Amino acid sequence: MSDFMNDKDAEEKVKKWYSVYKERVTDKLKGKWEEYYKKYRSYLDPNPHRESNVFIPRCFDSVETSVPRLLLAIYSNKPTWKMSPISHNDIQSASAMTELYSYYERIGDFFLIDFIAIKSAEIFNTSIIKCGWDRMNKRPI
Repeated sequence: MSDFMNDKDAEEKVKKWYSVYKERVTDKLKGKWEEYYKKYRSYLDPNPHRESNVFIPRCFDSVETSVPRLLLAIYSNKPTWKMSPISHNDIQSASAMTELYSYYERIGDFFLIDFIAIKSAEIFNTSIIKCGWDRMNKRPI
């Protein structure tokens, strides 16, 4: 008998780990995420405990200023992704990978994906970028 798990056991183990991790992380961070989003949206407490009713929306201003600047810095140079060879034998492979990533960037609308991810990271201090492959349409997700 093999020491490796079969697919069903592996799937169950991953689902169990993910549910425990999701609960632990979500419970710990949900309050912070709500607070960050309220700051971004310039939410004011209806019962203020402050001297002034003036509120300057610095969080919104910071996010909406820095996100376009970051995207400009990332996408102003072509190719956006440039692979570096590790040894002299990898020069052709690195060039091919650079062209492949450029192709994926064009057909996968990476600019929009990066915009959403960077903006989420700016607001919530965390973000996820996921790149997958749609087997039916034969293109990146």
